[in-house]
Amino acid sequence: KFFGIIDCSVNFNAYHLVIVNFADILILVVDHNDSGQLNTWSDEKLRENSDFLFQLRKYIRRHDLRPLQIHILLNKMDLWEVGETEKQELLEWFNKEVSYWSEGNFSALVSKGTHSNLRSQDCIKVVNTLKL
Repeated sequence: KFFGIIDCSVNFNAYHLVIVNFADILILVVDHNDSGQLNTWSDEKLRENSDFLFQLRKYIRRHDLRPLQIHILLNKMDLWEVGETEKQELLEWFNKEVSYWSEGNFSALVSKGTHSNLRSQDCIKVVNTLKL
């Protein structure tokens, strides 16, 4: 089985389509902002992530693709988990985005998680979540 990791915080382009066409398992990574230091989320960044995910769903549907699993990660947890109010609003946005995937029947298994590259246990958790 092949898995592909797609950074959804960049512009949607042809390279992403190659990954989607061949991956059995997709890992979609979304971010709260462009910074690697700020703990506040950016409306613009969330909108960019939402637009990217929408375009990806549209492509998958149009080409009748059905990955075995789609795992969606909210990245940089070490930064955004600090503020309780912002954290709750960010998680509401994230859960709404995940629901589009699970309710849209894009895969037999849609899973989600939070992640920080600074925590080795988060990397292990992602690997254990994948149904390889």
